[in-house]
Order: sequence, then C-alpha cells, then structure tokens
Amino acid sequence: MVKKGGRLIIGTPDYGGLAWRIIEPIYCFFQPGGYADEHITQYTREGLIRLIESHGFAFQYVRYICGAEMILLFTKL
Repeated sequence: MVKKGGRLIIGTPDYGGLAWRIIEPIYCFFQPGGYADEHITQYTREGLIRLIESHGFAFQYVRYICGAEMILLFTKL
C-alpha cells in the first residue's frame, strides 16, 4: 500500500533496450543456471510506465544502471 503522495520505486531490466539484450546472454554464459528465468515478465520502459500509471500512480523519472537496469520513480495520486 502506498499513501496518496507516497513514492514507489521499481527496478527491473529494460527489455526494450539494446544493453539488456547484450548483457543477459553474457550473464547466462558465465553463470549457467544462475539466472534461471527469474524475470517472468519482461518489461519495457513504456510498458511498465503504462501499467503502473493505470494503478493510480504518476511517473516521475527513470534512471539507468549500466544502460540496462531501469530504476523508476512514481508518485501515488
């Protein structure tokens, strides 16, 4: 539960970007089984923003880690 005016921070790979499509196979190569299909849903920035906004949040901004992992900030309306 997030109160009105509260913040929601989400971090996940951006499957719409090139960087994650490069990093993921490399990770799987060096760590076989370590990844093990952990990301059941593969979000893009635009898709995740639409989803969270549909639940009463306003998108504030996004930052990236190594160009692949997106960290998004939302505020509850």
